[in-house]
Amino acid sequence: MFKALAAIMVFNWRLGTRFATWYFEKFTTSVEDSIVALSRGFKPSDDFLGKFRIKPSPCLLHFMSWRLESFDTNKRDVVDSKLVATVDTLAKAGIFMPGIG
Repeated sequence: MFKALAAIMVFNWRLGTRFATWYFEKFTTSVEDSIVALSRGFKPSDDFLGKFRIKPSPCLLHFMSWRLESFDTNKRDVVDSKLVATVDTLAKAGIFMPGIG
C-alpha cells in the first residue's frame, strides 16, 4: 500500500516524474515494468492470473451443467420479445434504459 501511495505522489509531481524517469532509465531495464511493479504492488514477472485462479465448487459446476442441458431457445425467444416490448413501453413513457435497446 505504501509503495503504491508513494508512486502516485511521485508521478503526480513534475520534478518527481523527471527524477523517477531518470532513475528507472539508468538503473533498470524497463521503465514501464518498474512503474507497473510499483503501482500495482506486484512484480511483472509474477504469475498474475495464478493468484486469482480458484477451483470452482462442485455445486457451481453442476449448476452450469444443468443450465447448459436445460437451455431452451423457444423460452429465450419469449423472454427476449417480452424485454423488447417492455423497453418500447418504457421509451414511449419517456424512461430511458441505458444499455438496452
